[in-house]
Amino acid sequence: MLHNLPVNSDAKSNELLRLLIQQMPCAIAMVDRDMRYLVVSQRWRDTNELGDQTIIERSHYDIFPDTPHSWRRTHRRCLNTSTSAFMENEVQRRDGSKVWIKSEVLPWHDRAGRVGGLILKREEIAPPKQTPSTHTDQYLLKSAPIKHGYQLIEKELADLKFALDQSTIIAVTDRNGVILSSNDRLCEISKYAREELIGNTHRIIHSGYHPKAFFQEMWATISGGKVWTGEIQNRAKDGTFYWVDTTIVPFLNAQGIPYQYMAIQSDISDRKLAEEAKRQSQEILQQVIDCLPQFVFWKNRKSVYLGCNQSFAKVAGLRSPAEIVGKTDYDLPWKKYEADWFQERDRRIMKSGVPELHIIETQQQADRETWADTSKVPLRDRTGGVIGILGTYEDITERKHAEESLKEQLRLVSFRAGIDSCLTHSTNLVKMLQHCADEMTRYLDAAIVQIWTLALPEQILELQAQSITGDPTSCDLSQSRIPVGTSIIGLIAQDCQPYFTNAVPSSVWFKDQPWVHQARLTTFSGFPLMIDGEVLGVAAIFARQRLTDSVLDALTFVANELALGIKRKQTEAALQRSEAQQRLQAQKLAIALEDLQQTQTQLVQTEKMSSLGQLVAGVAHEINNPVNFIYGNVAHANEYTQDLLRLLQLYQRQFPSPTGELKAELEMIDLEFILEDLPKVLASMRVGAQRIQNIVRALRNFSRMDEADIKAVNLHEGIDSTLMILQNRLKETGERSEIQIVKQYDDLPLIECLAGQLNQVFMNILVNAIDALEEAIDNGKLNRDPKIEISTTHLTQDWIQICIADNGPGMPAVVQKRLFEPFFTTKPVGKGTGLGLSISYQVIVEKHGGNLSCTSTAEGTQFTIKIPTRRHHR
Repeated sequence: MLHNLPVNSDAKSNELLRLLIQQMPCAIAMVDRDMRYLVVSQRWRDTNELGDQTIIERSHYDIFPDTPHSWRRTHRRCLNTSTSAFMENEVQRRDGSKVWIKSEVLPWHDRAGRVGGLILKREEIAPPKQTPSTHTDQYLLKSAPIKHGYQLIEKELADLKFALDQSTIIAVTDRNGVILSSNDRLCEISKYAREELIGNTHRIIHSGYHPKAFFQEMWATISGGKVWTGEIQNRAKDGTFYWVDTTIVPFLNAQGIPYQYMAIQSDISDRKLAEEAKRQSQEILQQVIDCLPQFVFWKNRKSVYLGCNQSFAKVAGLRSPAEIVGKTDYDLPWKKYEADWFQERDRRIMKSGVPELHIIETQQQADRETWADTSKVPLRDRTGGVIGILGTYEDITERKHAEESLKEQLRLVSFRAGIDSCLTHSTNLVKMLQHCADEMTRYLDAAIVQIWTLALPEQILELQAQSITGDPTSCDLSQSRIPVGTSIIGLIAQDCQPYFTNAVPSSVWFKDQPWVHQARLTTFSGFPLMIDGEVLGVAAIFARQRLTDSVLDALTFVANELALGIKRKQTEAALQRSEAQQRLQAQKLAIALEDLQQTQTQLVQTEKMSSLGQLVAGVAHEINNPVNFIYGNVAHANEYTQDLLRLLQLYQRQFPSPTGELKAELEMIDLEFILEDLPKVLASMRVGAQRIQNIVRALRNFSRMDEADIKAVNLHEGIDSTLMILQNRLKETGERSEIQIVKQYDDLPLIECLAGQLNQVFMNILVNAIDALEEAIDNGKLNRDPKIEISTTHLTQDWIQICIADNGPGMPAVVQKRLFEPFFTTKPVGKGTGLGLSISYQVIVEKHGGNLSCTSTAEGTQFTIKIPTRRHHR
């Protein structure tokens, strides 16, 4: 019985009693005859709101200096008379609440039967039913023997031991660590029988996880008579690992030297697994963020960095993202005005709660100007309050340069197309050259463009065309004939070499010309117009700004085109002059001239389409690589994210009541919003990447730059690619509704054909249909929604048919008869060459052995294409 167990019979029993009392669920304390605390339970500390202050060996009256004298007398009476006492009174806590407390005082006896001190017990009770007058703040002495009180304490200690044995792992070892005893819980978790444990040291369950220094420090602590606490990974008999939170208490002899140790442990394997999973999740999330091409960072409300990805850490001059935590922009290698600007933007966004997305900014660095795409989004807690900011930064300098380069290339392509149109649609040489000069001033932003032709045999350069921007009176227009070899124009024709200068005012050829200074001209470029070594003329350009390399390349191209055009016009004139003398050769010459015109124009058209195809293929290729990288990683990112979300949801189900720290973290990161929004973000990224892939695929299908000339292809892909390229022209505009596309595709086999040329045929017919519908709407001739129908039919085993029909007002019979003639067009100058349908007819009939026909009524126009499924080589 507990009341018969001397507390100081031996150190082991004394220590065991001390441990049990410390873990008692009730508020209990033991004091000696001088009212100095020997041991207290945790409940005693909590009930009396003592916290972690040192109590042992301190006087009860030092802890509670306001103890009434009547209570002190009661304590002394219980010590002297070996009687017990109790009291019920109402107590006000520090937070203002009031509770009823029952306090008991019981004496305890040593082995000799003497009163060694008191047992103080307190417990919270329900408010009594008696009136307050029946209660008192005085202790009431009990006349019953104290034995009953000891029995109550003994029962409570026995209950506590049972509870500890169910949940706590306990082992007792000698001073050398040999296990002397263990409870059932240790056998259960270690999978060893008690007989296997007793007589062995704890090395039997060591996992090898901890270094040697770990156990050296532990032994140094407990062998010095101090309590050691820590977390240990052990290995069970079946090879599985488990973690325990361990407290090792040394039992000391009279000399203060440990003679036994008690290990009190609790199983924390689940918590360690959760911590490891959380750590791995955080590492994976950091790796995901580090893989993003953007620079990512996040800050708290005070603009103090909480984290970033590896890319941002590198830019910030840090070795790892962890180093940025706790820093501000002023701690990073930004300039002060930049840090001021960043902080100001942070404050503005967090104050307004409105994100600032895709802010395109330029930044002047030491050697170049860079472009950045910056977005900042306020971070919110569960209540919607702004708690920080998330920022992304992407260096888009290369992309901006690529865009500018693409714009420049497209502008030059348009310029070349304009020159081609002038060369092919002008009726005579002078008009042709004048149109070309006007195009050059408009697209090249030139101040003066002059085109000279060489007259033979006089060797005189004659001014045929001149285009001037600004005041024409500021230029010298008096000289229209220049002998070869005189002035810079004549020398260019004589030397057959181009001439270029960016210093016109100081050039020996122009410094004495007042009109050069008056017009503020700075740049001159002259090109000889030559074919096969024959000089046909000179093209000269004056500008008020420097000419870029791409412009000079375009001028070289234009010089060649002008030479071809002049040669063609001169040939036309020569043929016309000789027509009267050679009437018998007139028909042949006319055919030759027509062939020459068509060949030359088709060469121009082919060169243009080849350049456009190379440009489209190049752009598609350059876009395709990064898009494939993004798209390929989106799937993995989505899979990883789903795994993480499922794991997180599993944790939530397994641990529905997180700790305070975890709960605060969940609230801070707004987990519910992340669970909802993260899959949407990834889905949006996937849709965007798929859209870009479809566009790239359409561009590559249309250009066919990576395929052989003749190949079995899916014609539906070519039609769809063409429609995708024309999508912008099909959309609704302010003047008309969207042009509807109705597709009725049959099950076609793969067709052996020249895929790129067939795509151009589809493009020509569809563009004509769109132009016809837009013209009808502009002229008020179409009172129905515009529509284009495309159908394919597998006619026979060897033939297929493609029909493209619009619901426009149709075309007159006279136009239908000339529809496939070269250079015939009903469009104004600059909008069409008259070669689209002619080339389309040649591609279908001559190159594929098929048939191209057109039928037109007031209800619309239909083009019908019939081609064999297998191309017969000729």
